Amino acid sequence: MAPEAFWTPLLRALGLDKGGVLPRDKEIDKLIADLKDPITDRRRSAAWSLGKIKPVAKAAIEPLAVAAEKDPDPGVRRSAQWALKLIRGS
Repeated sequence: MAPEAFWTPLLRALGLDKGGVLPRDKEIDKLIADLKDPITDRRRSAAWSLGKIKPVAKAAIEPLAVAAEKDPDPGVRRSAQWALKLIRGS
């Protein structure tokens, strides 16, 4: 089996394509919405996840900046700050 034949279905299922990491927009929108969830762990996880998909999460910069400054939980603020550094490439 050619390597592409093995990887292509898996990459599609994960929302990835040959051009690089391209998670589905609805998943990014869900993570952005999760930044406002009342559950602290969900907000922290959303910030971390957005940082890991950096180039495609540019739409999340503004909501992450709000979370980095105003979230009541210090862990969420740190995760949002970390994600912003990764997305901005600094």
